[in-house]
Amino acid sequence: MQSRSDPEISVIIPNWNGAAFLREVLACLGAGNSAARLEILVVDNGSSDGSADLVRSLSPRARVIENTVNAGFARAVNQGLHTAAGRYVAVINNDTAWSDDWLDGCRRFLDAEPAYDFAAPLVLRYGERGIVDSAGDGVNLRLMPFKRGCGQPADKPRRAGRQPITAASCSAVLFRREFFEQYGAFDEDFFMYYEDVDLFFRAFLGGGRGCLLPEWTVFHHEGGSVGRYNAEILKNSDYRSKHFMLVRNRVFFLVKNCPGSYFWLAGPLLALELARSLAYHLGRGRLILFLRAHREALRGLRTMWRKRRIVQKNRVIPFRQVVAALRG
Repeated sequence: MQSRSDPEISVIIPNWNGAAFLREVLACLGAGNSAARLEILVVDNGSSDGSADLVRSLSPRARVIENTVNAGFARAVNQGLHTAAGRYVAVINNDTAWSDDWLDGCRRFLDAEPAYDFAAPLVLRYGERGIVDSAGDGVNLRLMPFKRGCGQPADKPRRAGRQPITAASCSAVLFRREFFEQYGAFDEDFFMYYEDVDLFFRAFLGGGRGCLLPEWTVFHHEGGSVGRYNAEILKNSDYRSKHFMLVRNRVFFLVKNCPGSYFWLAGPLLALELARSLAYHLGRGRLILFLRAHREALRGLRTMWRKRRIVQKNRVIPFRQVVAALRG
């Protein structure tokens, strides 16, 4: 049984050179009804901008877990999970802010609705506060991840009210602790990108349920649809590295999670998506990156196939329901 001194919510914030954002997110965590019942865990991935010291100075009650190198988003969150003592676990990006106590709101919802495994607020763009970044996430018929409602006016999901969702933006989401005990933690083989897609999709296959609570709002600096980059980012080597991870990890995701029947049903759609990706990278002079990413994916195929057996063995959702969810 949880004692009165135990935290109610463990908040995990992965961080890499995020000093410019940490002051605001820590201030938000220090306000609201839930503040006294929070355990704050900042997992720093070898930052060189003084992030760890800044957290200690701004929030003495926060615990900083320091890595000497960038261990990736997945491992950082998992390190927090291993330490977390709360009966709920929140994963929050370091570049978020809010004015209402969404953590308390989501916690009260989960207390009252035991059928749900996670709850998420409406995520809006930080610089365009009337525009949706994510009203929950999803995967489409091509098994491509997307942000629900991205780019829409915030009033639209608010008018629709609470909605069941199969996935949420990991910029702000609250889980029951048991979610990770039942469906597993983030897959560290993904390092970063698709690790959240993988987690939510295998949880969905296993019967996991989430809910969007649009009456609560979080603002996210990373707003905008996937692929929305300016010219300067396109020139950056980190961008090319990001594309390597996206291409490789998509293969990992498909091999690990796609039901066998869906490979046969949607083979042409998946082939078209592969062709589209090839054309995209070829047109931007990144054919070598594309090929190397797939070569790296092939090297990890045996590992993903072993994990696939576990995922498919634990699947409880009928195939018809899987297809219906992909259709949205």
